[in-house]
Amino acid sequence: MAKFKLYPKIISTNIAEGSWAGGSILTLSGTGLLPRGGKEAVLVIFGEVGSQKSCAIVDVKYDYISCLVPDFLELKGVQTDLEVPISLEMGYKSENPVTASPLTFTYKSSLLATVDTMTPTKVTANTPVTITGTNLGTNIANIQVFAQSRSSVGRRRRSIPQPQEEIVPQPEKMHPFWKQFKTDSNGKPKWRCFGKNLANGCKHDSVVQHVETETISRSKRSVDHEEWLRQLEKEDDEKVTFEICESGSSEDCAERLESLDDRNIHSRRKRSASEEDLIEMALLNEGSFEGTVSAVTDTSLSFSFTALPAGKYNIIINVKGGVGNAQSSLGQLSSNMEVSAISPSSGSIHGGQTIKITGGGFSGNIEDTEVAIGATSCTVLSVSPGEITCTTSACSEGCGDMVVTSNGVSKTSSV
Repeated sequence: MAKFKLYPKIISTNIAEGSWAGGSILTLSGTGLLPRGGKEAVLVIFGEVGSQKSCAIVDVKYDYISCLVPDFLELKGVQTDLEVPISLEMGYKSENPVTASPLTFTYKSSLLATVDTMTPTKVTANTPVTITGTNLGTNIANIQVFAQSRSSVGRRRRSIPQPQEEIVPQPEKMHPFWKQFKTDSNGKPKWRCFGKNLANGCKHDSVVQHVETETISRSKRSVDHEEWLRQLEKEDDEKVTFEICESGSSEDCAERLESLDDRNIHSRRKRSASEEDLIEMALLNEGSFEGTVSAVTDTSLSFSFTALPAGKYNIIINVKGGVGNAQSSLGQLSSNMEVSAISPSSGSIHGGQTIKITGGGFSGNIEDTEVAIGATSCTVLSVSPGEITCTTSACSEGCGDMVVTSNGVSKTSSV
């Protein structure tokens, strides 16, 4: 019997070139691109063996894969442009999707943006920051600024262990016919044997019993519930396609495949995220914050952060349109904690007063935030990067200055 298998298929890509510094969103569109295991089982590789880098997966749906183009600056040397192959490995068997032609990406010096200086390097909330550089463009809508408290780590997955499916033994259900007999200690029916050639026993175990069991449900994929349901729908589509292509004519099979491709492309394309959404998914991880850009020219841009917890940050400038991340020689940006107002500024010595502390540089987490007034604590109720509320404890009159500690940074205030 001939076997039939549906393979994932890449139809098109949104970009074919970009900056040496990477950072653009590459979207590979097609069908059947969501393998079992979700995006954790997808690997997109740039480059030849020996000089490969992973395109960090951002999102995976049935009809597209999006990833963040890797930085190839360390391989640039004196080259102006470099074309590299793109390969994909999908699922637990690392299968390769079908493509009409080999996938490639070209790194170009003409698309490389740079950022060289940053003033000031120490800020509080809403402090304007100006950066100078090259090839930044003039469209403010194309610029995004991110502050990252830790270096990004590329996700390179060489092998992914296939999850072990838990097999739940189904209790054997005896057909009502056999229940009319007496049973032994194991629940087996017993009866008297008649006839000849019984030297080897009755062999009643060889009697085929009709056993009714419930169908075991298909194991849930490691994706959200909505995507899981769409995956089950896809499997049902593939089963019908298999039946048509196995028993029908080649024309029926070709028509079915074309219909399936068209239906999936048109019905699911509306779920695709925008480039801006995908950039934020890639760069706005834990410990990262997006700034507000106020002005841009080809050689400079200005931005600020309304709420940036105290600490040191790497600044990433991302330019849409294939430019991606700017090559940076900037130092780190330091965000300082400040307390600008306390309301009310006085209260009962018996405590129980709820006060609001306004400022900037707070972590936003209650777990690592403490407030003390003199030697007494003020119980923290809520924390945002720009505001803390807490309830005072009993204290003698004029018990001392306020000390705010958040994310390991402390600030004393007598406001």
